[in-house]
Amino acid sequence: MAEAEDILQDAQLALLAVNAASISSPRAYLMRTVVNKSINSINKRKLINYPGIDLPEPLTEHKCASISQYDVTYGLLLLLQRLNPQERAVFILRESFDYEYAEIAEILDITTDNCRQIYHRSKERVGKKTSRFNTSAAENRAFSEAFMKAASGELSEFVKMLKKDMIIYSDGGGKVSAAIHPIIGLENCLKFLQGLNAKRGNDLYSTSTSLNGQPAMVFYLKETNAVDTIVLLENEENSISAMYVVRNPDKFF
Repeated sequence: MAEAEDILQDAQLALLAVNAASISSPRAYLMRTVVNKSINSINKRKLINYPGIDLPEPLTEHKCASISQYDVTYGLLLLLQRLNPQERAVFILRESFDYEYAEIAEILDITTDNCRQIYHRSKERVGKKTSRFNTSAAENRAFSEAFMKAASGELSEFVKMLKKDMIIYSDGGGKVSAAIHPIIGLENCLKFLQGLNAKRGNDLYSTSTSLNGQPAMVFYLKETNAVDTIVLLENEENSISAMYVVRNPDKFF
C-alpha cells in the first residue's frame, strides 16, 4: 500500500511540474505515468531474492476504501504474480477497469493487436480463477467460527469445510518461521495445522474479521497483544480451497 501511495503521489507531482498546455489529456498522462512507475517498481522487486512465498499485503476497507469494487482476493493476486509486469498492466486495465484495447496500447506504447494478444495470453495464464466466488455474510461467519474452534484444537467441524485438494501458503519473509513451499492436500494441511496448534496454540488468541473481501483471522500474542499471524480463507463452491498464512511483520496493518 505504501508503495502504491508513493507512485500516485509521484505521478501527481510529475503532472504539476509540466506545462499544462503541453498535455492534451491529463487523465491519459496520469495513467501512463502510474502504469510505467508500477512496472518499474515490479521489475525492481523481482531483483530481490525473497525467502519463501511472497504473499500480498492484507487489505482492509480502512486502508483501501474502494476494496469492495474490485476483486482483490488473495487467490487472484497470487495468480497475477505469474504474469510479467506488462502482462499484468494489460490484464488489470482491461479486466478491472474495462479499458479499450486501443487505450491500453497507447498507455503502454504497443500496437492494439499486440495488446489484444497480451490480454488473451494473460487470461489463459491466470485461468478460471478470475471468476470470484461470492459468499454471504452467514457463510463467512460460519467459516470464521469453525476456524476459531479449530484454532483451539476442535478440528472436526472445520475439517468438513476443507476441500481435499486445498493448499496452505505461508509467508514469514525470512523474519519468522513459515513453510517455505506451499502445503498441498488435505492430509498434509491438517498435519501442518495440528502441529501449529500444538506448538503455539497456548500463546495466542484470535479474532475474526474480513480482509481482501474474504473471511480472515488475526492471531495475537497473549503476552503483548501484538499481531502474530494473519490467516485468510479462500472460499470456492462453499468449501475452503486455500489458506494464506501471513507472518511477515512488515505486512501487518
